[in-house]
Amino acid sequence: MPVHIEIVDNGIGRCGSGVELSVYFCSLEAIQNVVKHAGRGTRATVTLERDRDTVRFSVEDDGAGFDPGEEVDGFGLTSIRDRLAAFGGELEIVSSPGEGTTVRGTVPAYAEVRTGERS
Repeated sequence: MPVHIEIVDNGIGRCGSGVELSVYFCSLEAIQNVVKHAGRGTRATVTLERDRDTVRFSVEDDGAGFDPGEEVDGFGLTSIRDRLAAFGGELEIVSSPGEGTTVRGTVPAYAEVRTGERS
């Protein structure tokens, strides 16, 4: 099902290659979740930004939403969380039934994969 996606680049610039790949794959996984779960006619916005040493991204949709308190992280959200954690980053999910979902991630701009963890 087609989803209209807008990309907003608020000056992210270049980062460490591992960080860039992590943000790309996390954003892609969040977009796939929009396509699978948000419903027909959904619109999504991907926002990329950076302040000094921290990269932030978000994927926000106006779809079906869900109650995060009742949902168990599926494989996609677990993958995003693990990928960000490998670089010392964090994931936040804000959603409500009928109100859409926002997936936000942060990661240090020049982080390296932590020893013993995969990206």
